[in-house]
Amino acid sequence: MTGIVVTVALLVPGRSIPGAAFAPSATAEPVVITSSSSDTPTPTPSTPSIPYNPAPKASDFSFKAKVTEKKCFGSAGCSVRYTLADFDYLGVLPLDPAKPCTVIYEVTGGEDGTETGSFTVTGLSVSFTEKSTVSTKTSKATISVRPVDVLCR
Repeated sequence: MTGIVVTVALLVPGRSIPGAAFAPSATAEPVVITSSSSDTPTPTPSTPSIPYNPAPKASDFSFKAKVTEKKCFGSAGCSVRYTLADFDYLGVLPLDPAKPCTVIYEVTGGEDGTETGSFTVTGLSVSFTEKSTVSTKTSKATISVRPVDVLCR
């Protein structure tokens, strides 16, 4: 598979992006009481600790293959170019922005059988090869993808 690497926003806290899902974050800001030189404690806001998904699973991700070009050659079959689209993160906890994860997926529908691909998710963004090509036996063949594993560093 060859092509250009593309990085797109996958999730943005507090904003809705069509085709993206995000686990809601806490809305209340915790307050820490500290003492000052006077006897009256002064409340100061603290940064909440966000729990991240410690071990994302393949089932936490959803995406599809979108055919961008198809060239058919009669009985010789077709050359189908596709890209990944409609990324969704379905996990309950957000992904750790300091921990890149590689999502491994299978591509089916090509005449050479099942192929394997991957893309990288880092926090709120996903990087993947823009377009990939498979050969099909007929013009009616359907290209599909499904996540099978996730490896985080």
